[in-house]
Amino acid sequence: MESHVDFYLKSGFLGDLWHDQYKNRVSTIKENEDEDMRESNVLKNVMFQLSGWVLFLFCAVLFIISSSQHGDMIMFFGSVTFFLACIPFIIPLVKVVLKKDEMSGSQK
Repeated sequence: MESHVDFYLKSGFLGDLWHDQYKNRVSTIKENEDEDMRESNVLKNVMFQLSGWVLFLFCAVLFIISSSQHGDMIMFFGSVTFFLACIPFIIPLVKVVLKKDEMSGSQK
């Protein structure tokens, strides 16, 4: 599937010459991208995702507390289910972070 930029460039507005230059420039950038930079970007992405899931867990805990104070059993069980449903999404992210910490610890 081609990108929007590829479609735009192929549409004839900028012509084939510009399209070829764009393709060459993109492939050169991809080839020159440093491996550490890619790993850093992946780790940043994982940390953003992990922080989002931790906030979901925090909200679930607040819902559990609120529903238990008001005696709303449906809300309580829904909140506990939501809390438990978030955990499987967190486990792979934590494994990536721990693996990265082990790798950086062994390199020192």
